[in-house]
Amino acid sequence: MDVAIIADDLTGAADSGVQLMRSGYRTAVVFRGAPIPPSDDLDAVAVDTNSRPLPAGFAAKRVVESGHALRESRIVYKKIDSTLRGPIGAELAAALAATGRKRALVAPAFPQATSCDHLPSHRSSASFAGHRRRNSGRLNPTSR
Repeated sequence: MDVAIIADDLTGAADSGVQLMRSGYRTAVVFRGAPIPPSDDLDAVAVDTNSRPLPAGFAAKRVVESGHALRESRIVYKKIDSTLRGPIGAELAAALAATGRKRALVAPAFPQATSCDHLPSHRSSASFAGHRRRNSGRLNPTSR
């Protein structure tokens, strides 16, 4: 498998999977708990761990399960929320350990949704279902 995406929710898995498919990759989006299709049939897979709302330890366990299954992929992409919700630090550490990787590039910015990085903070303003939410403080997503 060329590309494996481990996403913390179904929306992230589907969004990423669609982009890969549009780029010509034979791609599957896998629901939490469903078997991952054989790699000879695919170029890419996006797996939903449904881990974002979970406590760090439980979220990490789900990422480890997916990471072990996908560790032979050429590229492993740990999809995180662009507004840094969820136990990101625990999930990144679990993804690195489970896939045998030593480094991670973390880039949560999503300018089209007015989310961007201004080091040392991440700032976001987003509109959900007509409600405007602002997060203008520094976040610490790496705490476990």
